[in-house]
Amino acid sequence: MSEITENYIDIKKILASKGVKVPGWVVGILNRILHVKQLNRGIYNQRNCFGIDFAKAVMEQELHVNTLVVGAENIPTQGFPIVAGNHPLGGPDGMALINAVGQYRKDVRFPVNDFLMYLPGLKDVFIPIDKVHRNTANVSQLEEAFGGENVLLYFPAGICSRRQKGVIKDLEWKPTFIKKSVQYKRDVVPVFFDARNRRRFYSIANWRKRIGIKFNFEMALLPGEMFAQSGKTFRLVFGKPIPWQTFDNRHTPKEWAALMREYVYELKDNPDAVFQESVVSK
Repeated sequence: MSEITENYIDIKKILASKGVKVPGWVVGILNRILHVKQLNRGIYNQRNCFGIDFAKAVMEQELHVNTLVVGAENIPTQGFPIVAGNHPLGGPDGMALINAVGQYRKDVRFPVNDFLMYLPGLKDVFIPIDKVHRNTANVSQLEEAFGGENVLLYFPAGICSRRQKGVIKDLEWKPTFIKKSVQYKRDVVPVFFDARNRRRFYSIANWRKRIGIKFNFEMALLPGEMFAQSGKTFRLVFGKPIPWQTFDNRHTPKEWAALMREYVYELKDNPDAVFQESVVSK
């Protein structure tokens, strides 16, 4: 690992590693949009913290965010579950989830966009997924993660929530976690994360979609959205573990994923809701 300096994140070098060259004035704009100075300050301040300790330090000392956990008894202390939930924020929700589960399990792994590997304190937790250059190495790493003996944190939507018809909610949940739950006999622990980004983020995302731009450039706003969460309290609701045998041929994996997404949002107002036949037969 390279030395952690006060200027650890270098946007120009990161883009060059992806084969992208941009003029200096563009780099300057990106530094401001991405809040690189603040990110580097936090990374440097917590340079001696790693894994779960890093996530905890960033939440408490850099973002000054509190976490309220409901249903912590549903986090298994044994076995190798998949903890799957909604993805409202795009950064601090992941760190809060690492911190929450990490108080009960130290064997936490988390597949993420490979850009997040520039957070040195979480390299031992993160499993990099290159969404720009999909390749066999990516597939192999993800397969090893699902087949490993650890607790796996997972956001099935892949990207953070958007506003749809006036409601802020995840987009479609991809069925990969259902298939791997069955393949590797991993129970699923559902979790609802109660938080949201600022209105501007959703407005820009919808504007981008309306004019037909496919590239999610609003993602560049997420560092700013992260720092805007300062001082807030996140509420995480863990539901009861769902045995992997539940995901049988009554539904396709895609249908099971959709039902799981619906169920997770039920946990917001009903933490004791159970994913049972009365739910999945809707």
